[in-house]
Amino acid sequence: MDYVLRTLIVPDALVAQARALCESLAGPAGAGMFPRRLADADEGIWWLSSGAVGEDMAALLDDPAVMHAACEAAGLDMKLEQCQQILGACVIVPRVDVPELLADLGMAFAQDASEEI
Repeated sequence: MDYVLRTLIVPDALVAQARALCESLAGPAGAGMFPRRLADADEGIWWLSSGAVGEDMAALLDDPAVMHAACEAAGLDMKLEQCQQILGACVIVPRVDVPELLADLGMAFAQDASEEI
């Protein structure tokens, strides 16, 4: 399998669901996603993962219809609209220059970035 780079930033309100989806769809490779806590200028909380993902997983992140089909195949009760909402609320980019990306987005590592809430 080939791998591609992705940086994923998930809003705090969706991080539990995003973590569960990653583990359900990617198995053990999806466990432990989004360990780094971020904050934006409005004091919003976000969670970050960045690195190599399989091309099959990248396709899920790039297209709500592909994510929906994978959810159905895995027996998950997810509607296409839910997949669209989740992906639409996240920042998913094919780059891993995290400091530059965070600066561009007006985000920074939270002071307690190494700790999960």
